[in-house]
Amino acid sequence: MPRFVFPLQTLLRQREREQRERQLVVAEYERQRLQLLEELRQRQQRIDQCRAQVRNLLSPDDSQPGDVKESVQVDPRLLRHSAAMSFTADQQARVLALKLAGVLKRQEQAREQLRLANIRLKVVKQLREKQYQQFLENERKRENDEVDELAVMQAARRIGSEL
Repeated sequence: MPRFVFPLQTLLRQREREQRERQLVVAEYERQRLQLLEELRQRQQRIDQCRAQVRNLLSPDDSQPGDVKESVQVDPRLLRHSAAMSFTADQQARVLALKLAGVLKRQEQAREQLRLANIRLKVVKQLREKQYQQFLENERKRENDEVDELAVMQAARRIGSEL
């Protein structure tokens, strides 16, 4: 039996390669997204820590309810330093949020390109399958024709030998 040869095998390989490349691009954007989310979470924790530090500097927790509040001595340099750290962490968080938005947009575009690559690959695979089924059908028909031919030849020999 002859072997099936798909005439567009090179195109099929190219489409498979394109799909893998698109998958890698989507995966890279996902890695970047997760990294930015982790950095953003860390910045938010830093902001919360700085704000808690400022609150502690302005109102110490060691006072009991009902106690008369005495004036608290606040070190302005420490307060200014904590506020500056909070402000810096907030600015960094905003920059990370903008980067994250850009990554999300590029990731969505990459996913769309992957979806299209999947469709293009599926079309070629369907064409290959259709041609393969046609090949099998032609082979069955050819084999049946050969069997019929042999049967006709045997019948002709029998008839010829009987005469």
